[in-house]
Amino acid sequence: MHQSLYEDENLRYVNLRTFLNDLCRHLLQSGWGAAKRVNVTVDVPDIITTADHAVPISLLVTEAVTNALKHAFTGRDSGTIHVSMVNNREGAELVVRDNGIGMDTAPRPIGTKQSGIGYSLIEGFARQLRGKVKTTSDQGTILTVSFAYIPERPTPAH
Repeated sequence: MHQSLYEDENLRYVNLRTFLNDLCRHLLQSGWGAAKRVNVTVDVPDIITTADHAVPISLLVTEAVTNALKHAFTGRDSGTIHVSMVNNREGAELVVRDNGIGMDTAPRPIGTKQSGIGYSLIEGFARQLRGKVKTTSDQGTILTVSFAYIPERPTPAH
């Protein structure tokens, strides 16, 4: 993360597509149980943005992809994790989807813990983006984070 942030001469901007592609490649190489038999694809627009947006997005993707690598493919020979994002004037939406075993998304009684520390971290990163998290299970787990449009760095005048 630090390397990508410091590659720009202004130390303030990051190319989100490149950043998340590199991040997911590193996560696959991290050695989590399923990493060798899982394919990760990234479909993110070419957005040049500030560290204020890039850092919570990258931490959120790290947590979601790591959780999928650790839990989604138990007992399976292979799988896919897909990270995608849209960013337009109506808002931004980040989706991390896997085709693993799915997770229990049914609400639990008040006073019981909804999920583990990983989900709490994801909710915290979403709050940093002033966003909302939704988790569904449909032929795997789908984590969707909706938040406001990410303003891009203005293109320098020639």
